[in-house]
Amino acid sequence: MKVGDLMTTGVVTVEEDATLSEAATKMREANVGVVLITRNGKLSGILVDRAIVIRGVANGRDVNTTQVKEIMTPDPKTATPDMDVSKAAKIMAEGKFRRLPVVEGGEIRGIISISDIAHYAKFLTSWIFEEISKARKKELFMK
Repeated sequence: MKVGDLMTTGVVTVEEDATLSEAATKMREANVGVVLITRNGKLSGILVDRAIVIRGVANGRDVNTTQVKEIMTPDPKTATPDMDVSKAAKIMAEGKFRRLPVVEGGEIRGIISISDIAHYAKFLTSWIFEEISKARKKELFMK
């Protein structure tokens, strides 16, 4: 399975000079916990809701004036749409990331999360059990 088969497209982005408040508003409107940060349309960082709270609010930063580039995680690891999901999962596990931006040719294509991978794994596991059960039932009836 390839990352492109599981990733979420239509991700939320903001430019580096956007404020924390602007980023948080976009997160709320899209009902997501992450925004990808861009510089001139290219990926430059990632910002999750927890970072706004921990690195921003809890440190006394003004959400209306602090720019996302001040607290974002810069130069995030990325996946490509044609990358095998297991390789993306390994990158996520090694870096302790819950989300991985998907980039191709310098352009943001989407994002893959551990939730996307878990849903696929659950589907695959269910399918395997179903196939095994069918085969066993068939064997029983053929005896």
